[in-house]
Amino acid sequence: MAEGLSSSNDIKNGGCFSSVIIQVEEERQTATAAAAATAAAAAEGAATTAAARTQQQQQQQQQQEQQHHQKQRPKQQQQQQQQQQQQQQQQQQQQQHLLRKGDSSQGLL
Repeated sequence: MAEGLSSSNDIKNGGCFSSVIIQVEEERQTATAAAAATAAAAAEGAATTAAARTQQQQQQQQQQEQQHHQKQRPKQQQQQQQQQQQQQQQQQQQQQHLLRKGDSSQGLL
């Protein structure tokens, strides 16, 4: 028999057997709490990542639509394209930061 689990002496003395059960239950509760915390962090990270990707897709679509509908003189068009490129670079930097933040909370980084 495994030591400390269910020998007749343990049952007679009422000691080790019940303490092993209590210890196993405490370990189970600790593991359950840790798993729940990990799942919550992963869900939060996934939501952050999904929101950043959705925002990026919407901005790209909006910029493509603006470029498609613009029929302006070449100089104005060039200036507007430069502004859009700068905005897009800034947005991409912000989104990459959000994606990294989301990935790190999911344990991917």
